Amino acid sequence: MYFNNKSISRLYNVVNLGIAGTSVQKRGPVNYWGMPQWKTVLPALSDVAIVIVQLGTNDAKLGVWNKTAFREDYILMLQNITDMHPHATIITSIPPPVSKEASEEGGGGYSYVNSELGTEITMATNTARLSRLSPLVNMQRVFKGHDSVALEDAATVGEQPKGLPSRLRRWMLPRQLPESLLQGDGVHVSQAGHNLMAHTFATLIVQTKSG
Repeated sequence: MYFNNKSISRLYNVVNLGIAGTSVQKRGPVNYWGMPQWKTVLPALSDVAIVIVQLGTNDAKLGVWNKTAFREDYILMLQNITDMHPHATIITSIPPPVSKEASEEGGGGYSYVNSELGTEITMATNTARLSRLSPLVNMQRVFKGHDSVALEDAATVGEQPKGLPSRLRRWMLPRQLPESLLQGDGVHVSQAGHNLMAHTFATLIVQTKSG
């Protein structure tokens, strides 16, 4: 990943250690703690400059969510990352929102993603008090604040009608976001959503490393 502005020009080797379906809570059905990415790969990496932690969506489901357990395990995870890589800057992120349907029991049961997850991640981040912890990123706020941008981005990947002026597209299409930044299941992020997240993190990293 390459960032360049007046004050910074730097090359990053990006390693994606995310695993679909995993949880922060150790009591979760498929928790991240037992994965080789956590147990073997992350500790073995060298010269780690930045760690982005964006977990919690799979924790915030009916039958899985436990606020206290999540907060305690999230804090422990941040502390363990610091122990592994004491010179790394840790960026915590509240995951994107889910659609209204996905938050309901019949549509997936991600009931607590939009209502309680952000509060617990914020509390855990503040409690950890890590010396190299960057400001928390609220992707729920970012997604909800980019309605017009989301329509433009989605159009480029075929999620909106093509061949129409952008102003007309915005007039014709319902402005019900963040669904347009999500795939049809209302949970997984679309290409437009991934682009928005990447831009948000890149901007923060540039500001952090040049400040």
